[in-house]
Formats: sequence, structure tokens, C-alpha cells
Amino acid sequence: MRGYESQEREPAADVDHLSRFEAEMKRLKTEREKAIQHAEDLGYQVEVLRAKLHEARRTIMSRPAFDGGDIGYQAEQLLRNAQTQADQLRADAERELSQARAQTQRILQEHAEQAARLQAELHQEAVTRRQQLDQELAERRQTVESHVNENVAWAEQLRARTEQQARRLLDESRAEAEQAMSAARAEAERLTAEARQRLRSDAES
Repeated sequence: MRGYESQEREPAADVDHLSRFEAEMKRLKTEREKAIQHAEDLGYQVEVLRAKLHEARRTIMSRPAFDGGDIGYQAEQLLRNAQTQADQLRADAERELSQARAQTQRILQEHAEQAARLQAELHQEAVTRRQQLDQELAERRQTVESHVNENVAWAEQLRARTEQQARRLLDESRAEAEQAMSAARAEAERLTAEARQRLRSDAES
């Protein structure tokens, strides 16, 4: 019964390890997808800003020169701000992409470590289970051998007692037979003596 209960607990432990491993992998995958999506969003924003910057440059270049210096200054300022914003978004996108790559690498590393750890745990559990089964098998073999030895010893004792009783009965039977033969022989001798005595008495008379 103890071995059966341990065999029930061990598969449950394996399922628990696998469930925790799958949950952790799902969480890491979700984080990786979020990071990649965020980096893609930033990249899209950079492309949109580049398009707006290009359109602003085309608009400024198409305006006539008599719009005045203020308009030129404002346009230049607008372009400078747009360029600064584009550079900032590009830097943010590159940073987010780098972080996403680093996070992906970390996820892969964690995946490899968890897989190795799970494999080691499963191997250790398999070794432990094998040792337990070997121990239980040895205990059962020892129990069976003990029962067999007890049965053999009991059979030997029974055989010895039976032989002893048989010898005793044989000896008693022989003794009784000898006594009966002796009694019969004595009786025959007595009867013979009496018969001879009668014959002798008859002859004398």
C-alpha cells in the first residue's frame, strides 16, 4: 500500500512541475510579445513622423519667398522640432528594440535554465522512484524469502516429529509383538508341560 501511495504522489508532483513550467513559459512569452509590440509601435510612430517631416519640408519649399522671414523662421523651427522629435522617437524605438532583444535573450536563457532544471528534477525524481522501487522490491523479496524459510523450517519440524512418532509407534508395536510372542511361547510351554505330565501320570497308573 505504501508503494502504491508513493506512485500516486509522484505523478502528481510531475504534473505540478509541468504546470508551473508551462505557466512560467506563457508569462515570459506574453512579456516578450508585449515588448516586441511596443517596439513596433514606436517604429511606426517614427515612420509617421518622418512622413510628416517630409511633407512639412515639401510644403515649406513650395511656399513663395515673399512670405517673409518670420514664416521662414517658423518653418525652420518647425522642421527643427520635428527633427528633434523624430530623433527622440528613433532613439526611443532603438532603445525599446534593444530592450526587447535583451528581454527575448533573457526569456530564452530562462527557458533553457528552466528546461534544464526541470529535466534535472525529473531525472532526480526518476532516480528516487527507481531507488524506492528497488527498496520495496528488496523488502518484498526478503519478506517472501522469510516466509519460505519459515515454511521450510515448519515442514522440517513436522517431518522430524512425524518420523519420531512413527519410530516410537514402531518400537512400541515391536515391543508389544515380542511380549505377545513371549507370552504365547510361555503358554505353549506350560501347556506342553502339562500334557507331558498327564501322559506320564496316565502311564504310571
